[in-house]
Amino acid sequence: MNSLSLLWHSLSIVGNLPNELILKILYQHGGYRHPIVNILLNSTKNEDYEKLNKLSLGKSIYRFYLNKEKYTELFDINIINFSNNKQVEYYRNSKSYIHYEDPGCFIPRQFGRLYYTIKYDDNNVVTAQPINWSNYLKRSKKILESKIQQYDNLISRGILSNISGKLFTNIFDIYNNKNLSFAERLKIIEEKEHLFFKHSLT
Repeated sequence: MNSLSLLWHSLSIVGNLPNELILKILYQHGGYRHPIVNILLNSTKNEDYEKLNKLSLGKSIYRFYLNKEKYTELFDINIINFSNNKQVEYYRNSKSYIHYEDPGCFIPRQFGRLYYTIKYDDNNVVTAQPINWSNYLKRSKKILESKIQQYDNLISRGILSNISGKLFTNIFDIYNNKNLSFAERLKIIEEKEHLFFKHSLT
């Protein structure tokens, strides 16, 4: 029995809790989190936004966010306008400051969320906010660029000239194929490398 099964059985059988509540405890409230989530959160962290979270300004906007319906009705104002007013008030005596249009900059990310914007929280489909993953998850891109640079150096030194007509002929074409993701391009190139070294050893 793995840790997830153990927790689930403990909460359902011993604790006699409904499945909906167990899901909230295990996932939404961080009771159980896959290790990759922490890696993704660190990879997408914006230090400037994290500092804004800790300001009294950020905490005030966060309180509004947690009780949006209550405060919207009470003050007759939405969170965007509330955030704008709070920023103007907070930086009133400052000669210059960056005005953030999205209140999400001031709100701690929750439940494994990898982005900061909250503008689209009320949309039915979260993907209405496009996320440029290439800005965050660059491992495949970095490895691929390093490989291409190595091949380029070897070719310029004449080391690969004798095999230029064999398995590596279209590596640069693969690298420049924008229809494939960096991960897909890297996978294809690594497969070609594997084939080359396998043939060279036989």
